[in-house]
Amino acid sequence: MYPIVANGRREEMDEQDFLVQVKQLIRALYAKSMLKMTEIYEPYDLTPPQVSILMLLRHKKCLKVSELAALVHTADSNISVICRRLEQKKLIERRRDEADRRIVYIAATPQAEELYRLFDKNNQVMFKVIHQISAEDKAAIIDALTRLNETLEQALYSEKVR
Repeated sequence: MYPIVANGRREEMDEQDFLVQVKQLIRALYAKSMLKMTEIYEPYDLTPPQVSILMLLRHKKCLKVSELAALVHTADSNISVICRRLEQKKLIERRRDEADRRIVYIAATPQAEELYRLFDKNNQVMFKVIHQISAEDKAAIIDALTRLNETLEQALYSEKVR
């Protein structure tokens, strides 16, 4: 049994109930964030995964497909499809490594710069929401999610080793 504070009161919760509640909350948070992203970017014919790739390229500048896949936790083939569509929209370009022509990097184009203003608009909405959460609660959320992620990663890795 886990002591849980829910709705301002401490309750006991077994593993099954805990797991169900965590999954529901993660799904709800993801759905709400995707809904907002879709609302803002749909008029520009962009999907949330495409926006995620562009956001990564905004900060990392140039990445290999495998690096993008690792950062968004998906298969290289999925990233390739997304990148192909972004390339057709002239928002990214492929660049060959000068030293090793087999290596291809993905980079945002100047046309993507225009869209970054939209990203900033979306972030302002999220910043208003996040601003309402205390620094202590933000730290607790990050800490708990980090521990959950690390624990899941260790459990999944140990299962693969067996």
